[in-house]
Amino acid sequence: MSEQREQKKVSNRFVELEQEPVSNPIPTANDYAEKCAQETLSSQEKQSEHDEGSAAEASQKSMLARPNLIVLIGVVGALVALGVLASWWVQHVSLSEFVITGNRWVKTETIAERINFLLGKAMREIHLAEIEDTLCSTVWIKKAIATKEFPSTIRIKVVERQFVAFTSIAGRLKVVGDDGVLADAEPEFLGKVRLPWLSGVETVRRNRQGLWALDSAEAMPALQLLAALQRREKSQAMLSEVQVSAKQVVAFPTGADTRFIFGNDGDYERKLNNLEIFWKQVVVKKGLQQLEYVDLRYDKCVFAKSIQH
Repeated sequence: MSEQREQKKVSNRFVELEQEPVSNPIPTANDYAEKCAQETLSSQEKQSEHDEGSAAEASQKSMLARPNLIVLIGVVGALVALGVLASWWVQHVSLSEFVITGNRWVKTETIAERINFLLGKAMREIHLAEIEDTLCSTVWIKKAIATKEFPSTIRIKVVERQFVAFTSIAGRLKVVGDDGVLADAEPEFLGKVRLPWLSGVETVRRNRQGLWALDSAEAMPALQLLAALQRREKSQAMLSEVQVSAKQVVAFPTGADTRFIFGNDGDYERKLNNLEIFWKQVVVKKGLQQLEYVDLRYDKCVFAKSIQH
């Protein structure tokens, strides 16, 4: 019976329930206002927390930026001080000394004598190019690099000319540079180096520095051979003379008349290498007295001719 009472009773268009359904309350204007106020308060609290976090972060960044600012100010101050010091140095400091390096054959005193007239002159008035040109006008110096050093020094690095042979010009003994420049054969130089003799050269001219030099068109092949010879110790011991002719460059060994023909088309490193091989395989065993000439001009072979009796 009770189950029947609990069931819904349907009559016509109505549904009868044992208990009255609970209805949802209808929101009023006051409810909306209260909800909006709560949401506004929550938004303000979040904004306040965000503002506080941003302020703390900005404060932290400001604290970190302060050391960098101090460093920057220090750097700027140092640069200003250096600028003031450099300006004073340029205006008032005079040249007091030269520091010369790189020289082997030329005495330091000899180099300094050519530029000592600059001592006592204001550093700002000294042109380094003038020093370099002055030193390169000497036969013993091929290149000079000058730099100014604080407070009153000029450092000079010299590159001496490499001499490759002795020769005779107008009856006077000369030493020949790898670029053809001629210098007087000083006694102290003669006793320290062993160089081959260069013969067959006749024409000399003034070069751009005003120095006497062999004519490049005539002597260039021989100079190239002599320069290559300086790089090969074994070949130096084999040859004592290099001769220039109209058609080819010929070399002679010590104590024999055998001609070693090198031509005038370059590639002298390879030809000297072939000479060393031929010397080891033939000359050491048979000697030079039976050979009229040895032709080294060809790439893959060496031709030798014996003396016909």
